Amino acid sequence: MNRFAYLATGQAIRVLSKLSDAEVVLHGTENIPHGSIIFVINHFTRIETLLMPYHIFQLTKVPVWSLADYNLFEGPLRGYLDSVGAVSTRDPHRDLLIVKSLLTGEANWIIYPEGEMVKDKRIVEAARFMITTAGGRRPPHSGAAVLALRTEFYRQRLARMAEINPAEAERLKELFQINSLEPVLNRETWIVPVNITYYPLRAHENALSRLASRLVKDLSPRAQEEIMTEGTLILSDTDIDIRFGSPIPVRESLVSPIDRDIESPRRIDFDDPLPSRTKMLRVAVEIMRRYMEAIYSMTTVNHDHLFASMLRVVPLLKMNEDNLRRRVFLVTVEELKEKGVHLTGACSPTRHPS
Repeated sequence: MNRFAYLATGQAIRVLSKLSDAEVVLHGTENIPHGSIIFVINHFTRIETLLMPYHIFQLTKVPVWSLADYNLFEGPLRGYLDSVGAVSTRDPHRDLLIVKSLLTGEANWIIYPEGEMVKDKRIVEAARFMITTAGGRRPPHSGAAVLALRTEFYRQRLARMAEINPAEAERLKELFQINSLEPVLNRETWIVPVNITYYPLRAHENALSRLASRLVKDLSPRAQEEIMTEGTLILSDTDIDIRFGSPIPVRESLVSPIDRDIESPRRIDFDDPLPSRTKMLRVAVEIMRRYMEAIYSMTTVNHDHLFASMLRVVPLLKMNEDNLRRRVFLVTVEELKEKGVHLTGACSPTRHPS
């Protein structure tokens, strides 16, 4: 990673934030633990790929790297993406790099478990999270959980091999470019779920979309819509709520038979098929469901959510506009926060003008 480029990107975001009317509010920052962290975040716009590394770095003072779609590395952005710590999803050394950097504390990581920008609100199907793609419906990726498990697997294996097979411990230290074992063993691997919510979310023509239409010929309707959405978010009076959830510890998930592979004195190379591989994949799916539930349970509820939900529950024919407003007000004042619902400041019945 080019540290100068990384810091320059942060400076560019600071300048952009001064030009923007958007207000970013961070919640739950006390939930960020010390240690090796994979932040798993919902992915709605391209803004997250710049906004989240910047804010997380400001909070942790640890470089934050992320996975980026391999298509982006085929154009002029490749050099820049490499310099700021982005790694292609098809990089053959991707997993080794992620595990190594988490073990050594060189960097934390951001992974978007949805695998792509998700604008379809039908995220839950038959009590399970499902993503709509061009190829149909599929579950979110469990890769973040697998990588966290592999990181903690090797952390615990290093500790055990140092006791029973020093030669294997030294080989692993060389593989992961570890100079000193003590700081590695003093750390722990965590997954931190993060939700980012925008309000209001209404796309309209703006300076960014007008500039794009002039510079790019035959801009597709989808690209036009995305640029209008993201330009509106950046340039308009938008509330951006970022919530950090309770960290998920990974060490406690290294159950049998995974722990038997950790204890095995034989040589284990990074991509060797382990007897416990099937179990590890099952555990990863369980962890994925935990962080997906946490991500979406932290959605910041706004006026649009409340009114839309009320219209679904009560047929429109049975209430007029005043009746609808009263019902939404009563729902709001019933202290939804006590039920785990996060309300945007604009929805708070006790909010006073500043």
